Amino acid sequence: GDACLIEAGRRLAACCPSDALVARIGGDEFAVVTGENTRPAPETLCASIVEAFRQPFMLGGQPRQVGASIGMARNSGQDAEALYRDADTALYQAKSEGRGTWRHFSAA
Repeated sequence: GDACLIEAGRRLAACCPSDALVARIGGDEFAVVTGENTRPAPETLCASIVEAFRQPFMLGGQPRQVGASIGMARNSGQDAEALYRDADTALYQAKSEGRGTWRHFSAA
C-alpha cells in the first residue's frame, strides 16, 4: 500500500508544473491545485496524469496495473468547500463512466 501511494505521488508530481500543490487528501485520493494561468492547460494536465498511470507500477518486484480517475473543477469565485465538492462530483462522474479517465465539472 505505502509503496503504491509513494509511486502515485511521484508520478503526479512528475506530471505537474513545479508551482502546483500535489497533496494526498485521504485513502487513495490526491488533489492537485494549480494557478489560474499555469501551463500546461488543466485539460492537458489531466490527460497526461491519466496516461502516466496507464504504465504499470513495479510493486514488490511485480508489475501492477493502477489507474487514475480525475475530477477537475475550475475556480469561478466559489469558496474552497464548493470547489472541492465540484471536483468530487466530476471525479465520481469519471469513475462511473469507466475509470481511467477525467471529467470536468459542469453545473449545466
